[in-house]
Amino acid sequence: MAMVVLQPLTVSASAPPVDKASIPNENALLQMKSPAVHLEGWLEGSQWYELVHRSGNGESGWQDGEGALSRFRYPTSLVVDSAGKLIVADTDNNLIREVDAVGNVNTIAGAQLGLNVQGNPVGGWLDGKSANTLFQSPMGMAIGKDGTLYVADSGNHVIRKRTIDGTVSTVAGDGLAGWQDGAAKQARFHSPRGIAIGDDGTLYVADSLNHVIRTIDRTGNVKTITSRSSRVVEYIDGALAAAGNYKDGTITDALFNEPSALIWLNPDTLVVSDTGNQRIRTINLKLNTVSTLAGSGAYDKSTQRLYGSHELYVPGDYRDGAANQALFNSPNGLAIAVDGSIIVADRWNHVLRMIKDDKVYTIAGQPEVSGAIDGFAERATLHEPTGVAALKDGRIAFTDSFNNKIRVLQRYELPIGMKTSHQSSSAAEHISLVYNKQILPDEVTPQLKHGSVWLPLRALADAVGMKTSMSKEGTVILSYGSIQYELKVGSREAIRVDQGQRTIVGMHAAPYIEQDRVMLPIRFIAEQFGFQADWLPTMRTVVIRDTLFVRYEVTGSSLPPQ
Repeated sequence: MAMVVLQPLTVSASAPPVDKASIPNENALLQMKSPAVHLEGWLEGSQWYELVHRSGNGESGWQDGEGALSRFRYPTSLVVDSAGKLIVADTDNNLIREVDAVGNVNTIAGAQLGLNVQGNPVGGWLDGKSANTLFQSPMGMAIGKDGTLYVADSGNHVIRKRTIDGTVSTVAGDGLAGWQDGAAKQARFHSPRGIAIGDDGTLYVADSLNHVIRTIDRTGNVKTITSRSSRVVEYIDGALAAAGNYKDGTITDALFNEPSALIWLNPDTLVVSDTGNQRIRTINLKLNTVSTLAGSGAYDKSTQRLYGSHELYVPGDYRDGAANQALFNSPNGLAIAVDGSIIVADRWNHVLRMIKDDKVYTIAGQPEVSGAIDGFAERATLHEPTGVAALKDGRIAFTDSFNNKIRVLQRYELPIGMKTSHQSSSAAEHISLVYNKQILPDEVTPQLKHGSVWLPLRALADAVGMKTSMSKEGTVILSYGSIQYELKVGSREAIRVDQGQRTIVGMHAAPYIEQDRVMLPIRFIAEQFGFQADWLPTMRTVVIRDTLFVRYEVTGSSLPPQ
């Protein structure tokens, strides 16, 4: 996979000047004791949240083994087992995969029969021992109390299960697309995508192209619990399709449009991604009601008509804010964060959203911008996220489906071994310098003088891949990629050279010499090099971080530790 080349010397608007003796968002880092994702920390300091890569090299294919070398083919769903491993529905490979804590991948169910004429793996429907079984576009999954994995085998229109001894069997469905309640072997589904397990063992299924929610009891009996839509759409000339609809109210009256994911908010309440309606809805089994939790939008805004005469779905869009005014674009996977917030994989907006206290927030990705770059959550890019899961430590894992990767949203943590505080606040006391997650050598430490933080140029340059030299005239030459700076000790003016064009750059304070090392103001580093620079006074630590985690091919600097 070709590495992304970043032009690193553009000024980053998200890296504000940092030369004060205190940083308001320090508490957002120091008060949170784990990498868990939750709204309180996000609101106090969103720049402490980052996206990192766990598995998948980005190329479509199949490969088990080390995470960086593994391959997926449009993975769509995630669950976490009792050991903390991720179970992945590798949909277009027709496989169920397992990802451990360091990203190693192992196939635990399904086999491949070869490729079809389009070059895609051939699936099938075959029960038995895991390695000899066949799936067809597996999607939603859920894990029972006994470790049994239930799978919505969407392409086969059936519900399957895999027990802890590796045996795969069919729970319900006869393998034909359709709608039929009743005994397990006679029941019919149409592209089921989501599944959840009740405390009593009842399975709840988002039967997507039947546009209904159904149950499977412990005896295998299948029952539809929501209303069936009667809407038929001619979506192109001469082509008709049974379309979903929208209605809140009692469960038996409620209408859905391609529900795609289910998760328990509490023992009585299911959360549903009502994908075709661009809404997140809830089913309260105790009150027997269906309500819209978040999302809005209509085909005709003036009349609030949801669908046009040829529209299968409510048009998607993007907007954060009040939940009843928020806009989604094909919401899919759901997870519950440690603080009870609902995480949504907003597929066509290429972002992760959070619903909390009747508001919707974007917590990862750039809305309506696709890409595959890790880094600060707000600056990283995603491409069709579809599945999400809360890890046992509170981080959020997700399937970045079009990128064929498993990625993780987490809060930044300082390197292991960093002290949580210092006893003295003396300006002369030792100050630590951290680059990403690496404690830099401290033969010359950062300095706090005149209300500003100063960094030893050589230590930072070696860590990030800058090249430094000094001319006979005493001018410091600092090169990073194709751009260089000319600095002089004692002068507040630097010269930036870019493709032969020389531009004067002013500094708020002049560089000086400390123990034969050139010291630069942290503000200059943040403004000119696009880094995030934070001074943590409580910890007497300067943290310099890349806002995007890419390899600078020109400089040869490496990816931040993940």
